[in-house]
Amino acid sequence: MGGAVLSATVAVPELQVRAFRRRDSPSYSRWLMEEFPEERETVGYRAESMERLIGRAYRPEVRFLLGLLRWFGRPIFSLYFAEWNGQPAGMAFLGFGERSGFIASVVTDPAYRGRGVASAILARAHADLRRFRRRYAVLEVLVRNSGARRLYRKLGYEPIRDLQTYVGAERTEGSSVGSTRIRPWRRDDLPALIRLGERCTPAKVQEAIPVGRSTFALPMGWAAFEGSGSAGWVIERDAAPAGFFRTTFGQLSPVGHLSAPVFGEELGESERRDAVRHAANTLGRQGAKRVICELPEDLLDARTTLLSEGFQPAYGSEQMRYAIPR
Repeated sequence: MGGAVLSATVAVPELQVRAFRRRDSPSYSRWLMEEFPEERETVGYRAESMERLIGRAYRPEVRFLLGLLRWFGRPIFSLYFAEWNGQPAGMAFLGFGERSGFIASVVTDPAYRGRGVASAILARAHADLRRFRRRYAVLEVLVRNSGARRLYRKLGYEPIRDLQTYVGAERTEGSSVGSTRIRPWRRDDLPALIRLGERCTPAKVQEAIPVGRSTFALPMGWAAFEGSGSAGWVIERDAAPAGFFRTTFGQLSPVGHLSAPVFGEELGESERRDAVRHAANTLGRQGAKRVICELPEDLLDARTTLLSEGFQPAYGSEQMRYAIPR
């Protein structure tokens, strides 16, 4: 799951950044519960599920597969752990996309803030992205977290998109869906969906996160490893794809996830609402207590539809990118 212990910087010998080890999982669970209050309240992380997931990652066959993929230059993810004089100081997650790496769960223990821990972890992640020939690092930071936003800008990150997480009301029964044609996505939908996705995605975002097969294909990396039940759905109009969304429900949280819906201009409000209801019904049947959706603020039709279906804004985030030096 990583390499040898590395000194983060010569100037701070007390600080080391290394690959995550199984014995680090209690610190990870504690930080997840204590340092991400908005996400915890909205998503409802299950600490016991996280412990089981980490245990699964350390099975011999899983470690062999992950190591083999890294050897061939196709890593799925990395977990970094920072220590200050041997004490847990921070961590971060890095998932590998086709062009970029996606950094999440960047956390510094309160006892070690202001000592360069997060910067050292990000430097290690950037080095791995350079090693595996990725062009960008992408992360999201809460709008209210002004300290982290200042740090990322200082390190060279630039904002590319504003996001808002919406939460649906708890549902005791399914909502009725009209006559809109909604079906599972197929591989032959890709050309039309890619054109649709490109029309809905700003150029600055596409530089780092290009619209392609991975935008619509069922996730085979971390989500598959985590045990998520994920399905892609196409909204049809005149026997052609006119919209797309994905539903995901996993082991780490009692809520279901609706991806940011991609709606073609030809779709009416009733068709868009049918799509959101279909997603909520699907996730409800899987056991989700409620549905959340992280939506780019520029997707105005999707925002209007979510609000009309009873979704409420929970918190805002800023998506940022960093160009990896070559």
